[in-house]
Amino acid sequence: MQGASWDLFGASWLRDLRILSRRAQDALRMRRVKEPPTGTSVGYTYRMTYVRPQTPIGTVALVSVAATDPEFEDVFALGESHKQIVGMLPRQAWQEYADNGRILAAIETVAGSGTSRVLGYAAFRLPRQEVALAHLIVAVESRGRGIARALVDELSRRYAGRRGIRAKCRRDYPASSMWPELGFVAQGDLPGRGAAGHSLTVWWRDHGHPDLMTWAGAPTSVTPAVIDANIFIDLHSDHGSRHQLTRELLLGTLAGRIELLVTPELGNEINRQPDDSERAHLQAIRQTYPIIQVPTDVFDQNHAALVAELGDEPRGRRDKSDVAHLVYAASVGVQVVVTRDDAARRKLSSAAAQALGVTLVGPQELVVWLDQEESAETYSPFALLGTGFHVREAGTADHPVINGFLDTGSGERRFKFNNRVRTLAGHRTGGAHRLIFTSPAGDAVALLGTDLVGRVLDVSILRMANFPLANTMAAQIASRLRPLAQAAGACAIRVSDPNPHPLLIEALLADGFGSAPTGPVGMCIAAACSTAEVNGLVESVASLLSDEERAALSGVLALAASLEDQHQDAPTVAAAIERQLRALRIVDANLDTWLVPIKAPWASQLFGVPRDLYGQDDHLGISVEHVYYRGGRSGEAVPARVLWYVSGAGHMTVIGCSELVEVRDDTPERLHRKFRRLGVWGLDEVRAVAGRTGNVRALRVINTELFTSGVPLSKLRILAAEVGQSLSLVSPKRISAELFRRLMTEARK
Repeated sequence: MQGASWDLFGASWLRDLRILSRRAQDALRMRRVKEPPTGTSVGYTYRMTYVRPQTPIGTVALVSVAATDPEFEDVFALGESHKQIVGMLPRQAWQEYADNGRILAAIETVAGSGTSRVLGYAAFRLPRQEVALAHLIVAVESRGRGIARALVDELSRRYAGRRGIRAKCRRDYPASSMWPELGFVAQGDLPGRGAAGHSLTVWWRDHGHPDLMTWAGAPTSVTPAVIDANIFIDLHSDHGSRHQLTRELLLGTLAGRIELLVTPELGNEINRQPDDSERAHLQAIRQTYPIIQVPTDVFDQNHAALVAELGDEPRGRRDKSDVAHLVYAASVGVQVVVTRDDAARRKLSSAAAQALGVTLVGPQELVVWLDQEESAETYSPFALLGTGFHVREAGTADHPVINGFLDTGSGERRFKFNNRVRTLAGHRTGGAHRLIFTSPAGDAVALLGTDLVGRVLDVSILRMANFPLANTMAAQIASRLRPLAQAAGACAIRVSDPNPHPLLIEALLADGFGSAPTGPVGMCIAAACSTAEVNGLVESVASLLSDEERAALSGVLALAASLEDQHQDAPTVAAAIERQLRALRIVDANLDTWLVPIKAPWASQLFGVPRDLYGQDDHLGISVEHVYYRGGRSGEAVPARVLWYVSGAGHMTVIGCSELVEVRDDTPERLHRKFRRLGVWGLDEVRAVAGRTGNVRALRVINTELFTSGVPLSKLRILAAEVGQSLSLVSPKRISAELFRRLMTEARK
């Protein structure tokens, strides 16, 4: 209608596209034979032979038709038969199109008859540096054969030097949904010229020529990231379902680290918005973003690679748009696409990574992805205490692993679980963790998710699989929470996971956590203080908790208060407080501290320090309790502390502090049988240290704190001399409270 261009396909255009779809490219063979000009046709004739598996469709020629060619009347008749939709075009205008070589027709020779027929045609103009489509028509009986795509592709080939092809189509016509399938992108709407004022959508097929608005690559200081329609709407419309969170992350937290990009496909997604004003608003904003331009052959190559990896071409409009975003990103070297579409991530993530090297992430997990790119070593597995078990931060490729800890047996909803996972990912820059524990066989056996909320470490994910060492692993994970809290600057721990593993709950309660209605709660105070200072510190931490949580910790609160009574300064009270408030050390408590020498090989096996070539036994390494055998008796008694001094050339360092919970004298056979899973030595080695009585002493310790920086022998001697303490580094030596205080201060610098 008055210069508007239309496509008349109806529902059969889907079959048309299947024939020339990228999914079928490996089964489709196209041969173009360039021939000399024939008759009065303008330009060249291009013979295109399509072979569909088991369905040959004959030979089709794409020919520029002049007004004097016999096919002109057929083209004219085909156009006239559709004038109720494309509008009246005077014959003189038809002749001008033809005489200027602006009619491209698809002509098929009828086998055995020597006659030919027009299957479809494109009438176009060449204003400025564009190709402007006036008509794109395919005869009803010829639809479903790839004619429309062939015509458009041929125009792009012939006029590749021009910026692209422009078309206009009424929004209310069924054919308006066809243009994206031909490689066009919606640019926006215009009012029609007719009295009814029907809106026309402007469609554009780009030829990939850069201009001043073309994206030329991100600065080296930032990382480019493509966003899809739901993220774009979150950022620029209050209609987005999670716009506030998306804006805070992408425009706030990550603003200085990323450059946000949109692909041409976004125009098609916005075009599906039903509200006219909202659609116009979003299209206007889209055009303020840098333009991503991709040559058609590059797009097609990457599209074919992704579809081959998927095993099937996407069919729905949303799925096709999701694929297009990934292909555009890969075509310009962008490695990450941000979406909130969980279904798309499940379907496309693996294939996109394999075929294109593009990662599909949610807004929160973009934080994790950036951290992975900038600090890859943080996400590398490291041995858990030198054993075959490993711990690592969950990365963007770990969704299947994480989802394996969904507690479907208790009716847990996937979306609620995923929300907790996403929240932790989004808080990664604030120190949140998603730790995956794996077995020596590489199986994920536990998942721990923590976040810092004020001065409280919130444990929102506390999961574990059932496996042979589950009880030992549960105790190890429980013991790691206080060091994690200490590293984060927290002094209280709250478990908010509604579906924690029962063994982990048992381990936490055994480790001094209280059982609050909302979940286990505990405290940790990283201080070396006097007896008089303990209660004030504990009350300060308890003020961070709710009344119910304080009630759950009433036992340790009462113990701390009792220290103010000098009669309650008993070793058992001080030991219990230190255990439940680790890493608290009460330096003037009536609690013995022993400096115990241990050879480096045994320290490596018991505590993983110093590291050796062979690592630790898996069970021993992840255990929170250990046994050390010795032949003599130096007066050790429980409760007490043990400072471990690693002897031998190249070591000679105090490496950590343990709680001594058992001292047992017995025969080598009985001690070894009782403690064989907690100690390093075999029976022969235990027998070798037996004294004249034939007995051996076993020291059982728990909750070993390994110092970040050990105290070397040279410093140890200086500290001992300052307090007038003599040292004996051959056998266990009880040290003074003042030397212990100074050692702890030095070790925790």
